Amino acid sequence: MLEANGSAGGILVGANADLFNMAVEVLNFSISVMLTCNKTGFSWKFIVVYGPAYDEQKASFLVGLEDVMSSWKGPLLIGSDFNLVRFVSDKSNVLINHRWADCFNEWVDKWALVELNASNKRFTWTNNQDNLIYAKNLCLCRIDFCISLS
Repeated sequence: MLEANGSAGGILVGANADLFNMAVEVLNFSISVMLTCNKTGFSWKFIVVYGPAYDEQKASFLVGLEDVMSSWKGPLLIGSDFNLVRFVSDKSNVLINHRWADCFNEWVDKWALVELNASNKRFTWTNNQDNLIYAKNLCLCRIDFCISLS
């Protein structure tokens, strides 16, 4: 578990210990879990993120993820709330920081990640304020994981 910082931002990750052996690494903005199936020995990494809301922390957030991702070459699933969007269409008010969107897209491309889209929802997050803003949380996987599923 990664405790909330201030009023928001906590992460809770769990898995069935009867099915998986788990190795957990807690970072400032993510929890990385190496899951190994007890029955088959198949291993993959699951990273749950809650990215920083403030621009001055976004670069260190991505560097921290780079460290986690570079230590594992196998199948990987990463997602939740990056507090970054890739495209204008990922946010209902279309007000995005294009510099950070470009940086995030470069990061996604560098790691050869594929976005998994929810088939029934355009947006998966709201600010729950009077002036509602909707955005899309992301779920990304490494391409070799997608190929191994088929």
